[in-house]
Amino acid sequence: LVSLDISMNEDIEQLDVTNCQLLRELVAYGTFIEQLDLSKNTQLEEVDVKNTQIDSICVKNAPNLMLLNVTNNYLSSLDVTSNPLLMILEANGNEIERLDLSKNTYLISLSASKNKLTQLDLSKNLMLQKLSVSGNQLEGLDLSQNTDIWYVDVRGNNWDACTVNDFFALIPQYVSPGEDVEQTTTATKLWIAGEGDGPANDVAHAETLLMSDKEMIMNFTDQ
Repeated sequence: LVSLDISMNEDIEQLDVTNCQLLRELVAYGTFIEQLDLSKNTQLEEVDVKNTQIDSICVKNAPNLMLLNVTNNYLSSLDVTSNPLLMILEANGNEIERLDLSKNTYLISLSASKNKLTQLDLSKNLMLQKLSVSGNQLEGLDLSQNTDIWYVDVRGNNWDACTVNDFFALIPQYVSPGEDVEQTTTATKLWIAGEGDGPANDVAHAETLLMSDKEMIMNFTDQ
């Protein structure tokens, strides 16, 4: 068995794939699975278990994993340190307090909004292009090493003006993802004002002039 799709099956509450050692793709979104042990599935490349009941998932022995979607579950922790080829991580709508991405050097897209993150180190993720971490409790965010980034959503982290200023000072110059992508995405590439599922950042009292030479359109303009 190389690919398994059991999506939108509300009768499934448990899944045992420990003997499916050639499994590369698992699609199990919309089920009622609570725990998922994928430690024996060493060939996994894609896992999509969004919108289930999962509060525990193990992908520690999947070095080829490139896509992991655990959006809208009940995870308080997520270990992806053994997934060096991970490129896309979707983890919105969980209860994750800590996320170690130091080993995921190929990561290009991270969505971890509506969690409980207070710290996030992205200094090793030099290929990162898209980041959504709104609605967390981040104490700040340093994107100075992420020079390929072109989309950022940090709304609703309750930053004061000084924290916003620090963020502005460290965000790199905007780099266009290309004309094809530009035509299919919103012109706004930095979402920082507004609640975004959490207390709003104090952008109104921040030094927005710090962004004047970054060429990244944000969802706030001085009146």
